[in-house]
Amino acid sequence: MKKILFFIMAIILMFTSFGNIGYAASAKPPNIKKIKPLGEYTVTATSLYIRKGPSAKYKTLGYVKKNKKVKVYEIKKSWAYITYGSTKGYVSSKYLKKVTAKKKPTIVKKNTTSKVKKAIGERIVNATTLYVRKGPGTKYKSVGYLKKNKKVKIYEIKGNWVYIIDGKLKGYVSKTYLKTVKKPTPVKKTAPKPKPKPVAKPNPKPAPKPTPATSKPKPTTPTVNGHGKSYGQRIVNVSELNVRKTRSTKGKPVGVLKKGTKVTMYDVKSGWAYVTSGKIAGYVSTQYLQSTTPANRKIIVIDAGHGGKDPGASGNKLVEKEVTLNVAQRVEKLLKSAGIEVVMTRTGDTYPTLEDRIDTGVKANADTFVSIHCNFFSKASANGTETYYHNGGPADRANHSKQLATFINERLVQAIDTTNRGVKKEEYRVINSNPLAAVLVELGFLSNKQDASKLASNKYRDIAAKAIYQGILDYYKYIGK
Repeated sequence: MKKILFFIMAIILMFTSFGNIGYAASAKPPNIKKIKPLGEYTVTATSLYIRKGPSAKYKTLGYVKKNKKVKVYEIKKSWAYITYGSTKGYVSSKYLKKVTAKKKPTIVKKNTTSKVKKAIGERIVNATTLYVRKGPGTKYKSVGYLKKNKKVKIYEIKGNWVYIIDGKLKGYVSKTYLKTVKKPTPVKKTAPKPKPKPVAKPNPKPAPKPTPATSKPKPTTPTVNGHGKSYGQRIVNVSELNVRKTRSTKGKPVGVLKKGTKVTMYDVKSGWAYVTSGKIAGYVSTQYLQSTTPANRKIIVIDAGHGGKDPGASGNKLVEKEVTLNVAQRVEKLLKSAGIEVVMTRTGDTYPTLEDRIDTGVKANADTFVSIHCNFFSKASANGTETYYHNGGPADRANHSKQLATFINERLVQAIDTTNRGVKKEEYRVINSNPLAAVLVELGFLSNKQDASKLASNKYRDIAAKAIYQGILDYYKYIGK
């Protein structure tokens, strides 16, 4: 009987060994030099770990943040072999979304002067700025623009789009922003009246010569019509800043501003501002404009992450957009009680775009920007607090951002008693394109029960808000405000 039992156990061990060998063999990565990638995929998890083999049991080699793109070479049993920069390994394919190639718009052949026999009419531009495009639609690239009251000749009408030619500028404009040129009313000719007989006039005294002006004429200032009210002055914080004709890096340069130059700022939108300095007027990136907040004033932007159509992460019956707004409002109350001016990017369940959030701070002439978020990961064991900053831009801005992140993170970890995940550099839009000292705070993980239970509590929300507030005070003290 004992011999039979030993024999059965030996067979079981043998099959188990073969099973392990087969599993190990399946972990052998594909030869990416010989196979083509399946395509590019976007990461949908907040942080996606890269592992040595196709299982959560394998050692992690690193991780990829949400919305980053990776190359996928193989997908087997819900595990994908990917490359991300110099890192190669396996990730769960559940958190990957294939990047679909955008369809190229049908190219509409432009009319040329040789094909256009005759203009079919004339119109007047009634928009402040009317973009001229390569084709009849907003999806087509702009080739220039027309100013208000400009007369243009039209050669073709396609639906709501009109083909125009104005000197060297040719393309399509929206018919909505053109008005017809009214023909002048003909004046009826009347018979000329007989000329009266000339009456002798006394010789007039010569007019006295005008006294020469003692004051010089005032210098002309650049036109700012159509660019709204002034948001005050800002200072250029890079060695040379290109001023462009349009709100784009592809816009034609119209001048260059040196570091330290003061400009008057108008019309802030999508990270671009219309500025004037002497005879130079045009668009510049707000990323290179420093605030001119006086030393005796503190103006800070508090950004509650996500909102409206973007709920953010959710877990353990909590939704990120609700937690961030609640904590942000508590921070606002504490800062105002300390005499600090606070600008909120949102005060309700709305969704300002990332550019809108940055523009809010630029328009307000703020000196600091704090964005509040909650973390999430597929593994419930992930926990803790971390704070991000961006290392780019002028050295003083990068250093101030790092110090602000450090002060807030240290205060938070001590106050709410969470794992310290550290202060990190990252390319998040609201901090990397921001001209202010800017940080992004991850309070804790909604996917972790311990972190989530604290973030659900009014007591801990008060503690977290107070910690962020104290970190901000530490920072202002550090910069001497």
